[in-house]
Amino acid sequence: MCRIALSEKGYMTTVLGIEFIKFFDEATQDVAAEGPRLLQLDGHGSHISLAFLLYAKDHDIIVLGYPPHCTHLLQGLDVVVFSPLKHAYALHATRFYETTHNPVDKAEFLTILAKAVDDAMTEANILLSWRRTGLRPVDPSVITPDMLAPSKVFAPEETFPVPPSSPIHGVIAAFKQMHIGSTPPTVSPLLASSPLDFSSRIPSSPHDRHNTLDIFPSHHHPLPDALTSLNAGPGESPPLAPMDSVQSLTAGVAPSATSTANQILSTL
Repeated sequence: MCRIALSEKGYMTTVLGIEFIKFFDEATQDVAAEGPRLLQLDGHGSHISLAFLLYAKDHDIIVLGYPPHCTHLLQGLDVVVFSPLKHAYALHATRFYETTHNPVDKAEFLTILAKAVDDAMTEANILLSWRRTGLRPVDPSVITPDMLAPSKVFAPEETFPVPPSSPIHGVIAAFKQMHIGSTPPTVSPLLASSPLDFSSRIPSSPHDRHNTLDIFPSHHHPLPDALTSLNAGPGESPPLAPMDSVQSLTAGVAPSATSTANQILSTL
């Protein structure tokens, strides 16, 4: 027993939801006299409209919604039926193409789909879908804790895939505080107490470079060989800078900046 309905945009709507529960009521009249009927659905808005729920109440239908994000485990069509239906449709569509040498169009779609439904929507597959989801017979052990575990991508115990080398931040902080120019810059208390602060403004002109902290020096201030590895491209991590080369960065730095840089280097 099957019925097809359409909506203007091709999506399920509250109007179609009412038509669906009416069809469900009609299709299950042979067991309605035995007691309340159970209708299990996902939480789509078309299934929980007031008119939908009132119709269910008036016709002795119990509507039970699946928990969020669990339909891949609890919805029998997803767990069992749709897979053989997909393969059956592909088989009949291939046969149609081999016979007619034409692709499946809208006129032929329903004919081929009906053949696939006959092959996949068997009594055995439908009963298996209830067992695989633990709904009939009721068997909570079917759904294991591992099946409900969060994805490893979002698991809290996961670590950063490529841990950064520890001296890099300290080297950049020391380099940031290095004076390049004739006039020693004034190091703010905030910068001196927080060497990893990158809030200093980047000079907008060459003239400003002599009176401000040069965070990213231009090509006319060549980097020591030990620091050029920081700009290396992807691939194997370059060797870390020797400590004497890093310490040479503090030459000519304002006293407070030198003290801060030395504190950084002592922790590396």
